[in-house]
Amino acid sequence: MTSRPSRRPSLPAIPDMRFETAYLRKVRPYIHLTRLPTKSRNRPMTMTLSTTRKRAKQMEEPRELLTIDWGNVIWATFRDQVLAMWLQGAVWTLISFYLMPVYGRLSERVGRRFSDKEGGAVAYLRAWVHQLGLSTRQY
Repeated sequence: MTSRPSRRPSLPAIPDMRFETAYLRKVRPYIHLTRLPTKSRNRPMTMTLSTTRKRAKQMEEPRELLTIDWGNVIWATFRDQVLAMWLQGAVWTLISFYLMPVYGRLSERVGRRFSDKEGGAVAYLRAWVHQLGLSTRQY
């Protein structure tokens, strides 16, 4: 009887939640890299001072052309870093504005169960834990 090697269950990869990765993914469609054709350099050349300078000049020529659509990059940055944060703050402000009266009424009802002195809620919780038998001290 042959024994099979135990296979460990494969876990899914942990998502990369860093700002840079997500931002670059959103900006990538607006950045274009075009490779330019290169000249053939298969011809043998005698190395003189002038040919060395020509070769150095040819090596400095760009072989890739980077085109950036700045309008879309600025819009994506503004949308993700300014507009989204402003919208999130506005939503939380509206929620807190309308929920504060509800929270006030709820705290009035729940607050009646506790004494008015400071620490009344802690004393109530300690007594409750003691009733469960999870505490060794008497409060």
